[in-house]
Amino acid sequence: MVSISVIIPTYRPHDYLWQCLDSLCQQTLQLDKFEVLIVLNGDREPYMSEIEAYARQHTALNIEILYSLQAGVSAARNVGIEKSNGKYLCFLDDDDWVSPVFLEELLAKAADDTVVFANVMSYKDSDGCVDEYYISQVFRKTSAQTDCSLLSVRRLCNSACFKLIPRKIISTTRFDTRYKISEDALFMTTLSNRFQKFRFTSPDAIYYRRIRQGSATYRKKPIGQMLKNNVSLILSLIRIYFSDVRRYNLKYFLMQCLGVTKNTLRILLHQ
Repeated sequence: MVSISVIIPTYRPHDYLWQCLDSLCQQTLQLDKFEVLIVLNGDREPYMSEIEAYARQHTALNIEILYSLQAGVSAARNVGIEKSNGKYLCFLDDDDWVSPVFLEELLAKAADDTVVFANVMSYKDSDGCVDEYYISQVFRKTSAQTDCSLLSVRRLCNSACFKLIPRKIISTTRFDTRYKISEDALFMTTLSNRFQKFRFTSPDAIYYRRIRQGSATYRKKPIGQMLKNNVSLILSLIRIYFSDVRRYNLKYFLMQCLGVTKNTLRILLHQ
């Protein structure tokens, strides 16, 4: 069994995907210690052929190419989880990339009961500038603490990326394919009743978040769609909490619901 399964959902990939995969080729962790599952969804060609050509040219990297008939990041990630073999899972977006020591440092801190966080930096496509991301400040503050609580890492848990999650923690939980916005936060919140320990890499293990126009993260969504998504998300959070009130952290859930509510009010006030 490989130690880490890196799951990369991709939709009509551009050259960003090659930079993402190149960064995995350059990992200091032995290449036989991890596998890369690329899950293509949406249009099959010419993208499948291009990814297959890359895999043939980089045989040292353990790449498995999968296809999802169901569109969406969540569906693609679910396919990756089902097909993965690693003891630990790492989610990576196709337009982002990682520093050479990223996987090695994550694995060095890994344990069955532990979520490991890496540093995050932003890269602006518009000017090629690498700078601190808002997560960078949270990482720096929490990694300096001797005993981190679930509440102190809450903002780090709003994304499924830049971290190593044990398969044991994920278990049978999957991304909710109904959501196109904040699906990461919902997934991680669902897992939060199984979180026990948190560790951090050094600041040199970096996840580079690309900020570009037209990406799924930064693309403007219709107001009605966002409002419907956010109201439904709050209801889902409430249902999840009451499914296991003895193990879920009420304060954590209240803060998650408050965050979604604030976002909903912001949308209404700026119509």
